[in-house]
This record gives sequence, structure tokens and C-alpha cells, in this order.
Amino acid sequence: MAEDFQIPMFSDIEVRALAEAGAGYAVGMGAAGPGLPPDATPEAIRAAEEQERRAEAEDQARRQAALRDFKTALNDRIADAYRAGGRAAVDRADRNNWNARSITLYLVVLAVVAMPAIAMIIKLSPQTFGSYIAPVTGIAGTVVGYWFGTIDRSAGRDDRINRSGT
Repeated sequence: MAEDFQIPMFSDIEVRALAEAGAGYAVGMGAAGPGLPPDATPEAIRAAEEQERRAEAEDQARRQAALRDFKTALNDRIADAYRAGGRAAVDRADRNNWNARSITLYLVVLAVVAMPAIAMIIKLSPQTFGSYIAPVTGIAGTVVGYWFGTIDRSAGRDDRINRSGT
């Protein structure tokens, strides 16, 4: 699953937010806007200053909105990556557990099935064979009980993960 991970690229919303934030900073630094003639009246100067304040407030609001959108998109992307990483780790752990349990179960079943044939080939007495097969049967019961008990518990865990992850 680690090979499926890709570095996230910026979405359209994030690119627009960064562009607007950068443009807003450029406008705020005096990169745009007409100048006043030297013989402007005080009313014209006040009107121009008021218009400049409004434009600056609008730019500031647009920059804040762009920054808020960017943070939201970035946080969503980080949360998605975290959930995907968590699911990948759980999938890998489940696959490893499944493989380990499968191998153990196959070995125990092989021992239970092969022991009587081996006992007949080497001509073990029934009492001796019983002393060998009793622990193997107990181990087989323990392994099978653990196998099915763990499957039931992991199904409940998967339900909890699915409810909290979405």
C-alpha cells in the first residue's frame, strides 16, 4: 500500500487562494491604483482616501477568505491522507495476521491429520499415541477458538473504524 501513496498536488481552490492572497498583498503594497493630480481638492483627496480604505478593506477580506479557504482545503487534504495511511496500516496488519493465523492453522490441522498415519506406520501402541495426540488436539482447539474469536472481534473493530473514519 505504501507504493500507492502520492504526494498531493494543489487543487484549483488552493491555487486560487494562493493567487488571491499574493495579488492582495501586491495591491496592499501599492502595486496598483491611480494617483491624484497635484491640484486635487480636499474633498477629492478625502474621497480618494476613503475609496482606498474601502479597497484595502475589501482586499484584506478577500485575502482572509482566500487564506481560510486554503487552510480548509489543506486541512481536508491532510485529514484524508491521515485516514488513508491509517487504513493502509490496518490493511497491512490484518493481512499479516491473516497469514500468520493461516499458517498456524494449516500446521495444526496437518499434525492432527498426519499423526494417526504416522502412528500406524511406526506401529505406536494406542496408549502412547493417545499421550501424543491429546496435547495436539488441545492446541488445535485453542488455535481454532482463537481464530474464530479474533475474526469476530476484528469485524467489530472494522465497524468502529468505518464509523469514525467517514
